[in-house]
Amino acid sequence: MTQEQRLTRNGMVAIFICMFMLDISCLSACESALFSRLPGYHVTSPIMRTVACPVNKCSLFFCAASCTNKQCLAVSFHRGNRICELHDKPIHSLEVTYEASQDWEYLQIRKDFVLDDDDWVLVFRATRLINQSAYDTWVNPGHYDDYPALRQDVPVGCLSVNGSHYCDRHYKSKLINIWNSANIAQVKLVLYENGVPMVTTIFNGHGTSSTTWFTQPRMAHSSWDDLYGNTVLFFSQNGQDVNFRRWYIVKSHNGCPNDIGWMVVLDKYVMKCPWEYPVNAGFPVFLYAPNQRKTQWDKEFSEADVMAIFVKFAT
Repeated sequence: MTQEQRLTRNGMVAIFICMFMLDISCLSACESALFSRLPGYHVTSPIMRTVACPVNKCSLFFCAASCTNKQCLAVSFHRGNRICELHDKPIHSLEVTYEASQDWEYLQIRKDFVLDDDDWVLVFRATRLINQSAYDTWVNPGHYDDYPALRQDVPVGCLSVNGSHYCDRHYKSKLINIWNSANIAQVKLVLYENGVPMVTTIFNGHGTSSTTWFTQPRMAHSSWDDLYGNTVLFFSQNGQDVNFRRWYIVKSHNGCPNDIGWMVVLDKYVMKCPWEYPVNAGFPVFLYAPNQRKTQWDKEFSEADVMAIFVKFAT
């Protein structure tokens, strides 16, 4: 049994003891330690099972205490109808559908960070067209949106890579601020359209900082099959600073109609070239080369709605 499982089991035992003693302050302390609470949300699918609970004991705490096996990660509780539903997927999972409803409360097993189904930790989720610089959010220290993973002051859509969910910011993890001491082994950058990964690139994260991992020599895998060993003009997060082209991977500049590359984040309203017209709608904009090969920007590109960056730790 892992330390996390042991703490969760011990915490559940404590909740049962508190319930038996009818000690509300004890229950509140246990809930805060074990769960992150999100009033006004209901996970509609998938539902692992609905718990039948006694009328005189059916409470949010009873519902939370029912989430005892290792498959259960969250609960939804309807205060008026005393309905308790258990879930085996967190609210940010792509498989989950949810609704906003003041009649429901959502509780999730407390985690410090947001994990996907393959144990990649979400450290950054950049949102298009919100007129906030993604790069400035990444490099400026201090602010972060996790720890714990689920917070009432952060829109739940910011935890999802589905761009159709509401998010008012570039979601940033505390891990970016403590990158040098976080023992990061791999970094993954993914561009999404409607929750579907369109481009994935993985980097060796050993010995990197939050501003040095995004380089060609550290690339371990890429959806662009012609990027390996190809000569590049830019391959960096800072990119072409004067034009606010960030996370920029470009082969050559030969006059605007002949610019050739793989990826660029247009991070401010600057139109040096006509092909940058998507920033007319706002910034940032995430452009990428389709068809697994570099593109001539003036002729063809695709646009993602979310750029997400994940990390895995060394074992």
